[in-house]
Amino acid sequence: MKYFLYNKAVDFKKGYMENCAWCETGLTVENPKLPGGGSIITRVMDSREKETVWHRLSADCEALGNASIQISLYASESNRLFADGKEENLQDYLRTPGISMEEKRKRLDFCLVKTILSPSDILLYDVKGRYLWAMIRMFSQGDERPVIHRLQFFFPKESWTQYLPNVYRTGLGENSFLDRYLAIFQSMYGDLEQSVRRADRLLDTEITDPRVLEWLAGWIYVDNVSLWPEDRLRRFLKEAVRLYAIRGTRKGLLDIVELYTGYPAFLVEHMELEPVMTDVMQRERWERLYGTEKNCCFLLVMETAVSEPGQKKAVEAMVESIRPAHISIRLVVLKPRMVLGSHCYLGVNTKLEHLRPLVLDGASHLAFSALKNSRQDTEGRS
Repeated sequence: MKYFLYNKAVDFKKGYMENCAWCETGLTVENPKLPGGGSIITRVMDSREKETVWHRLSADCEALGNASIQISLYASESNRLFADGKEENLQDYLRTPGISMEEKRKRLDFCLVKTILSPSDILLYDVKGRYLWAMIRMFSQGDERPVIHRLQFFFPKESWTQYLPNVYRTGLGENSFLDRYLAIFQSMYGDLEQSVRRADRLLDTEITDPRVLEWLAGWIYVDNVSLWPEDRLRRFLKEAVRLYAIRGTRKGLLDIVELYTGYPAFLVEHMELEPVMTDVMQRERWERLYGTEKNCCFLLVMETAVSEPGQKKAVEAMVESIRPAHISIRLVVLKPRMVLGSHCYLGVNTKLEHLRPLVLDGASHLAFSALKNSRQDTEGRS
């Protein structure tokens, strides 16, 4: 069965809108304080067949009561319109910004077929015409605004009565009770069939609905899914097969942290320090930084990687859920400065620059201890 689908901003913008806007979840009223709510006229839908009997309207909406969303359906056999003594294209007339929505409604009243309040699933067996368009009005209640997530118009009419024996089809009208009764199960079957056809899109991490991402993450036991931003979770799931194969390893841990933060991380294991801890003086310095627990590792991340509020705790929670059971991991945030005796690493959070002459411009300074020593040396010479 063929259909016209409205589920993106570009779909609705092909028509004409007044006080309507596309938000993250769908089409809604732009300014709820304006009287009259929001209105939109969809583009003219061409079935390409004369006297088309339309099948069904499926709508996914968040309505506020029975009259917060009102859809009026118009049908015609021609896409030409006579207005002010001249003939013009119907689509161009509907999109003309100089003509108010109310004036358009009155002029096209002869094409009005039916009006639906707060639609969800409506049969359109009484809508007949090659061209179809809809005028939608949305009304707010205070700060609460209705939202239209999706509209889908199916055509042409198909009825399961055609599969019945002839004795059951004899004498049936175009809109009989049996026709409408079977349409209930036909709609359920059609929705299920459509879901099966689109099942492959659910597994595509680049285009699937954000609500499905958490469901996919549950397949591979991703803990704390709510901590992941949507774009990074999509990248993580795309790499899930590779990351799952190296889960619990050093590389697996570093790759996951980099995917989450967007910055490379560094892992220091205690066994890496053993060659440099033979000297007593060196041992004291390293133990002050990394301790003496041999089953403890240190994860080093840049300060910019955990600069947002709560991001450090999120990284700690994520690392805790993926670390091997026999080791503990401590998170160390590397600040961009050089302090001897602290976590200071050349080329990571510190760097050496070219020699620059000292300029007293408020940005350069000398240590006071150095100035004091120089003065004492001068007095000693004199």
